[in-house]
Amino acid sequence: GDGTVNEAAGVLAGTPIPLLPMAGGSTNVFSRAMGWPHPAGSAVPLIGPALEQHHVRSVRLGEVTVDGRSRTFCVNAGAGIDANTVQRVEASRWLKPVLRQLGFGLVSVAESVRSVRREPCITLVADDGDPHLVASAIVATGSPYAFFGPTPLDLTPGAAFDGRLRWLGIAHTGPRDLGRVLAGGLRSASHIGREGIFDGWALREVRLSADRPIAVQADGEPLGRHREAVMRPGPELQVLVPPPAVD
Repeated sequence: GDGTVNEAAGVLAGTPIPLLPMAGGSTNVFSRAMGWPHPAGSAVPLIGPALEQHHVRSVRLGEVTVDGRSRTFCVNAGAGIDANTVQRVEASRWLKPVLRQLGFGLVSVAESVRSVRREPCITLVADDGDPHLVASAIVATGSPYAFFGPTPLDLTPGAAFDGRLRWLGIAHTGPRDLGRVLAGGLRSASHIGREGIFDGWALREVRLSADRPIAVQADGEPLGRHREAVMRPGPELQVLVPPPAVD
């Protein structure tokens, strides 16, 4: 899954040894973004040709720092509703293996309902830009953000594993607001530019800060609650990818 891929990528980043990300988890965002089919069994016939042709892609990862500790992320890191959802799902171990993506969806809806009574509390600053006050933030090195079955959910369009950070801030995360964002991510990024949604690019860093500890996640793994999180472009990773299909 993405958590295991994240751990392996953190070890191999900056070395010439390529990573083969197999889609063995519930969502497998990074492996599918790299072109590997889901589930893992359908990828097996492609491994031999990929190795023989040494079909390798160089990608740039991201790096998130909280409380002086840094770790890489392959696809995205964030704070707010997605991090709260990850934290609650991980706390209920049966949700993930039994309900899979449905479990994340159900918890996201519950978190969205809970968020109606909260004011935006995260200050987002990208590079030297103006601050934005948001309730939830996503910082991506690549896309999509996730998959709903075979359909990609692209909340940060254009993110391409090239070293630039694509960020998205959501001012309100009530059910109606969150529904609009998710619908936009499934339909040609139509959420971008809507009222209450901020987005942009960062070349150096995206800094998230709050007056109280907020949940932070990286590649779907909870990192605890912190008052500040800084996302920066991370190291380069070599990834073994399937060779192009031959007609």
